[in-house]
Amino acid sequence: MDLDALRVRIGRVGNAFVMQVIGEVDISTRPLLTSALLDACGLVVPSRSLVLDLSGVTHFGAAGIDAVELAERWCRAERITLNVVVTPRIGFVLGLTDVGRRLRLVDSLVDAFHGNGEATG
Repeated sequence: MDLDALRVRIGRVGNAFVMQVIGEVDISTRPLLTSALLDACGLVVPSRSLVLDLSGVTHFGAAGIDAVELAERWCRAERITLNVVVTPRIGFVLGLTDVGRRLRLVDSLVDAFHGNGEATG
């Protein structure tokens, strides 16, 4: 497993938590991403807002869709607002899926915090 291919940073911006993902999301890095997503979801419960920033992702395969779906289900169950920052390519891929239609996909962190961009769900 090449964990150097993926970096994850979790931080707080105001009342929201931001999880920034940088690198390749594939079958080999999915365990790291899934673990980090679950950690972020555990931290975010009091604030009720999570931004998943995928703008630094260079490869996004089916394993990435699975990990994002896990986060979406957990956030929905816990009534946490989830905004996902995507590149046009990742937005297109997620938009083809049921989970992508339930998410609020935005183009930037600014859009995630200011309510701009189009909700796709």
